[in-house]
Amino acid sequence: MSKVETTRAILLRRHDFSETSYVVALLTEAFGKIRAIAKGAKRATSPMHGALEPMTLSDIVVYRKKQPALHILSQAKTREYWRGFRTDLNRFYAAHRMAELLLSAVPDEVPQPDLFEQAASSFRRVSEEEGVDVALFAFESGLLRAMGSFPRTDVCLGCEKPWKKREAAAFHPISGGAYHL
Repeated sequence: MSKVETTRAILLRRHDFSETSYVVALLTEAFGKIRAIAKGAKRATSPMHGALEPMTLSDIVVYRKKQPALHILSQAKTREYWRGFRTDLNRFYAAHRMAELLLSAVPDEVPQPDLFEQAASSFRRVSEEEGVDVALFAFESGLLRAMGSFPRTDVCLGCEKPWKKREAAAFHPISGGAYHL
């Protein structure tokens, strides 16, 4: 039996499923990354119609199955619609890069509320602030940190001494950090 749940979600991707429905990939606050079918969402009279735009933060109601599967999205109400992605090509590319990274790097059905908050904040920054490249780099760094793959930058991996300003170093990708030269 399915369980009715509510949470906030960022729509990462949607695909046509039928004449009236979508299959959506969502990053949710409570459940992590999930996939769901939004039945009837393509109808102009559907209350979900505008809430299922990519890179939109919404409050959703979902019927979750016990096994990781295609859940059923029954309601979605837009909470934040980041317009900057729709008006600037650089912001558009940055937002889609973030969505693709989340789709490929975040495991399904693993709640990560801190990563959700970071993603929402990063989409907001890329949409609204100057310095899109800086916001994208901050997002990528945070994602690497959440995955446990961010390189050590506080000390030399060889001698464990802290780095000094402008000190020469060599990055070693296999070790996940840098060494003094």
